[in-house]
Amino acid sequence: MDLPEGLPRVLIGSSQPEATLHNHYEAQKFLRREAPGRLVNAFKQRTMLVTEDFIIGYQVALEEEVGDAAAEIMYRCGFEWGRQDIVGFSKRFAEEFGV
Repeated sequence: MDLPEGLPRVLIGSSQPEATLHNHYEAQKFLRREAPGRLVNAFKQRTMLVTEDFIIGYQVALEEEVGDAAAEIMYRCGFEWGRQDIVGFSKRFAEEFGV
């Protein structure tokens, strides 16, 4: 298989095909502006770019509003995001990695 220049080649195992390491999670490859104010990722999911200060401010404001429940809310948000991410990944795994 001819690979574009600069991409590393790895052999996963003698019975498996060669795989090309890819990093489409670089911001320039992963994010795209569809319209003013609309940012989507490589999987057509709407996305937000925020700073660490924004996240900290959000956490502090949440704690002021709901108290101790803020930790559970943040955990559930992260858990649901991760769950949705793995569902999408499992659907595209074979195509993306050729297995």
